[in-house]
Amino acid sequence: MILLGIIFLSKGGVWLFKLLNISYKNKMEFIKEGERIYSKDENGKVIAEIEYKEIEHGIFEIYHTFVDESLRGKGVASSLVQEAVEQIQSKNGKIIASCSYAKKWLEHNKL
Repeated sequence: MILLGIIFLSKGGVWLFKLLNISYKNKMEFIKEGERIYSKDENGKVIAEIEYKEIEHGIFEIYHTFVDESLRGKGVASSLVQEAVEQIQSKNGKIIASCSYAKKWLEHNKL
C-alpha cells in the first residue's frame, strides 16, 4: 500500500510543504495455533482470523477468513492468507479454498 502524506515546515516564517510517498506493509502480530491464525485487540477480542484444515493427506482447505470492520481495506485479510499459505507450504501441502476471499487471493497470486 502506498500512503501519501504532507509535511508542513516553517522556514523563516514561510510555510513550505513536502509531499511524501511512504510505503506501508501491515505489521499486525498474529497468533498461530494449529490450523488457525488470528489476532486479538487489547481487550482480548478476536479482530482478525483465518482457519484451514487438512481435508485429505497433504491437501489443505482454507475455509474461513474474518477481519473486523475497523481493519477492513488495510491488507489484513491478505496478510492472513499469506501467513496460512506459508504455513501450508512449509508442510509441502496443496492449497484449496472454500472461503471466497481466499479463493480470489489464490487466483490473483497464481497459487
